[in-house]
Amino acid sequence: MLKSKKLIYTIAFLSSFFAFKEFGSDPVKDDLAHYIDSEIPKVAYLENRAVDEYNAILGAKIKDDAVIFKKLTNNIIPVYAQLVLEIKKIKPATKEVQIIHEQYIKAAETQRDGLLLLASSIEKHNLSELAKANEQISTGKQQMEEILTSLNNLANSHGLVLKIPK
Repeated sequence: MLKSKKLIYTIAFLSSFFAFKEFGSDPVKDDLAHYIDSEIPKVAYLENRAVDEYNAILGAKIKDDAVIFKKLTNNIIPVYAQLVLEIKKIKPATKEVQIIHEQYIKAAETQRDGLLLLASSIEKHNLSELAKANEQISTGKQQMEEILTSLNNLANSHGLVLKIPK
C-alpha cells in the first residue's frame, strides 16, 4: 500500500511538472516562429518576384509606356494579386501575430492597388493619377518596413532573434 501511494505521489508530481511546463510555454513565441519559418516563406517568393520585376522596369528606365503597361498588367500585377490572395490564407493563432499579419495584408493591398493605379495612369496618360500611384506604392513600401520593425520587436520581446536582410 505504501508503494502505491508513493507511485500516486510520483505520478501527481510529474503531472504537475508537465502542467507547469505547458503553463510556462509561450504561445506567441511559438506562433511567431511558425509564422516566420513556415508561413511567410510560402508567399515571399511571390513578393520577391513582383518586386524584382517592378525594380527591373525602374532600373531599365524604359521610356515606352506601352512596354511598362504590358509588364505591369501581364506580369507584376497578377503576381501581386496572387500574393494578396495567398497572404489572406495565412491564419496566425495568437492575437499579437494576427495584428502584424493584418498589417501585412493591408500593406500588400496598398502595394497592389498602387500598381493597379499606376497601370491605369499609364493607360490614360494621367499625370495626377500617376503621382497618386507612386505615392501609394511608396506608402505600401513604408508599411512593409514598419511590419519588419513590428516583427522584430515582437520577436525580441519573446526571446527570438530575427535576421532581417538589408
